[in-house]
Amino acid sequence: MSGISIVGYGVAGMRLATGLGELLALDPAEAAARNARIRQLTEERRSRRAALEAAEARAADERERLTQRLVRARVEAAGAAAALAAAGLPPDPGLEPPIPCPAAEQWCAAVPALVRAAHARAGAAIAAQAVPRLAALLAAHPAGPLVSAVDLLRPDEPGPAPGSGSDAVAVLARMLATLDARADAGDRDLVEEAAEAAAQRTDRAAHLVELRLRIQEANDRVGRRHDDAVTAAQLLDAMEPYRPEHGLDPDRLGDARGALDEVVAGRRELDDALLDLVAKLRGQVEARASAATVTDAVADVLGELGYLVGPDFSVGEATEGMLEVCHPAQPEHLIRMRVDAEQRQLVAMVYRAGAGAEDAEADAAAEAAWCGDLDRAVTQLAGSGMELTPVVLTAPGARPVAVVAAEAEGRSTTRQRHHTHQRAE
Repeated sequence: MSGISIVGYGVAGMRLATGLGELLALDPAEAAARNARIRQLTEERRSRRAALEAAEARAADERERLTQRLVRARVEAAGAAAALAAAGLPPDPGLEPPIPCPAAEQWCAAVPALVRAAHARAGAAIAAQAVPRLAALLAAHPAGPLVSAVDLLRPDEPGPAPGSGSDAVAVLARMLATLDARADAGDRDLVEEAAEAAAQRTDRAAHLVELRLRIQEANDRVGRRHDDAVTAAQLLDAMEPYRPEHGLDPDRLGDARGALDEVVAGRRELDDALLDLVAKLRGQVEARASAATVTDAVADVLGELGYLVGPDFSVGEATEGMLEVCHPAQPEHLIRMRVDAEQRQLVAMVYRAGAGAEDAEADAAAEAAWCGDLDRAVTQLAGSGMELTPVVLTAPGARPVAVVAAEAEGRSTTRQRHHTHQRAE
């Protein structure tokens, strides 16, 4: 065996009760009962707190889900309204988002049916608008019945447009009615060109296949634009609290919002470059928030360890200000710190305050005291769930201590914490 032995142990039951009685100078049963009551009360309180936190988290999740449903419903309703307008049909008041928030959830539930109905009306109207031109082309280029075309159609597709006349016109109108009413002008032109080509040829079966392919491709593009628009709208809503004062470049923030607006309007693709820009903005906000959190936590812990903490603490670029702290036990030295949000690092250095005589031993002692307190601060923060990992540590006395002008009057035991900008409701 080695010279070091580690043995785990556990004590319970009467042995624990006896030990508690001896330690607390009480009857073993009373001592055990008191400790059991403490355990029960603390666990019940933690359970109530956990239940409350879980309820608050569920409520927050539900609000977030409702927000996402509302954003999606607004995009879908706007698309359906645009389809009605493109088909020359009157608007549907039901597609207008409600102003009072309590009605939002009910409106979201009604939107899918309203959107389907609007798309069906718009599609039928667009197909009906093409019927006279197709009928004229078919009359100029007669051919046999389009039985083969009927086989190409799904049984759940819309029926022939009213008053379409011949079976050939009915089949073409029926196919055109399957084009998504949100298709853009370019796709509609391609589809109508294929329909006119089929109407002018006697060998229409192959051209009907081409028409079906063009309709499917156009509908696929509509689906991709719709998905992009919903995602972009969700991103815009999530980014609403972002401000330049959160450490964001105002031009990049404005560019991102403008580009996302273009995606929502269907005028731009949600490409990787835009996604990368949004992700970078999110990362910068998180880095800024992390730096502010570390700032306040470190300042609070140092205050608890007896340090006099300055009123300001840099959380931005390296050129911004520093936090100065000093300990009454080491009045001739101070520590300057800054949090580098971009590098996610806390940088600290010990200085000699004033231009007194150089004292290498005192400098080394001050550095050693700071290193010990820093270790205690790191340990204490780790206990609260914040991990600080030392990257570069210099041993006390390994380098000369720089001298700075003392500004003790600028330090106090209190400091102003970083304030977050609350989202306006």
